Amino acid sequence: MSLANTLTSQEHELLLREATPGQRQEIAALLSTNKLPVNDLTEAVTLYALMYNGNLAGSAGLEIYGTQALLRSVSVADSGKGRGWGKFISHEIEKLAQQQGIEELYLVTTTAEGFFQKLGYRKVERSNVAEAVLVSGQFNGICPASAAIMVKQIQ
Repeated sequence: MSLANTLTSQEHELLLREATPGQRQEIAALLSTNKLPVNDLTEAVTLYALMYNGNLAGSAGLEIYGTQALLRSVSVADSGKGRGWGKFISHEIEKLAQQQGIEELYLVTTTAEGFFQKLGYRKVERSNVAEAVLVSGQFNGICPASAAIMVKQIQ
């Protein structure tokens, strides 16, 4: 499912849409550049590409577990940082998740806790994470134990 919402930015449009196979490879490179994990980005993770002037400008992913999901791979290319694109990506992914019946979005972060707090996510203890989500690689060795776990109700 692709998102039709766009953000006009200096007479150019941002478009978030489901990533093509080629874009998945570009997203993996962007995530590596931003020091985010890529080794567990299987087909079970739906990746979305943020396009700006026809080029990959950012990404996000959803790993769905019933009515909960894990927000993954939110990243912005260096050229787009500080322009509100991370916020745009996050809001659009939340809308998409809501359309798919997701009630709670979880995320794991080592660097962006403050950013996500401003978007309404709250920190939770691992013991309060929905059991269905705990099967994700993010909770099983991919992210360090020191990473912040956050959640947001979206329904």
